[in-house]
This record gives sequence, C-alpha cells and structure tokens, in this order.
Amino acid sequence: MNGERVLLMHGDSLCTRDEGYIRMRRYLRHPLTLFILRHLPLGTRHKLARKLRNESRAQTRMKANDIVDVTPDEVPRIMQQFGVRTLVHGHTHRPAIHKLQIGDQAARRIVLGDWDRQGWVLQVDEQGFSLNSFDFVPETTALLN
Repeated sequence: MNGERVLLMHGDSLCTRDEGYIRMRRYLRHPLTLFILRHLPLGTRHKLARKLRNESRAQTRMKANDIVDVTPDEVPRIMQQFGVRTLVHGHTHRPAIHKLQIGDQAARRIVLGDWDRQGWVLQVDEQGFSLNSFDFVPETTALLN
C-alpha cells in the first residue's frame, strides 16, 4: 500500500495461548473434516457454522483477555519473518490501530472489527491508515444471522 509491503492475515495464528481454539482449528482444517463438510448440503453447513460461531462466542466470553488476544511476542516475530512494518488482521475483533516498535523501526498492527452488526473498512490515503465502521443494510444483516 502506497509502496509499503503489508502483511494481511486472518489473525488466529497470532493467538498462540488459546489452546482450545488451536485444537478446534486443527480439527476443522483436517483434510477429512473438510471433505465431509464439503459434501454436506449448504443449509446444513450454514446451521453448523452458526452453531459453532455461537459456541465459540460463549467460550470466548469465559476466557481471559490475554488468552483470546494475540500473543505479544508473536506479532513482532511474524512481522520480522515477512519483513513488514504493517500487519492487518482480524480474528480478535478488537478494532484498533496499535503503534509498535520493532527493533529500531516504528511499526503498526491494525485490527479489523467483527462483521456481525457492522462492517469495517481500512482506508489508506496520503494521511495514512484509518479504520472506519459502517452499518449494514437490514437485508444484509438477515443473511448473516
């Protein structure tokens, strides 16, 4: 963006202390699980996704903030691995632009919000990065629930 390399990722791999989520992710991304899920009717997959999302939200509410948020040491490690000063991710759903110092360089971690009740847009212009939310159209919200 504007000539700068930016790392865009989901963000779940940054939460290395959330062992329950890591186990669930390993199971859900297993080739056999994916094969079975792909062969279920679309309506069944939507119901299952809703159920898993609701259970995940309930579990997240009961976990300590430092478990469900990114592991602080993981952020600079991954940014250095990919040679970037800007990381954009979701998953934690705590929208913010965090200023960081990695070595002797200024860096930033931009967290996108959850697309549940509103949407989020990261805008980049001459002034830099800005994070903005917008309301969904009622018909769109009905599709998500």
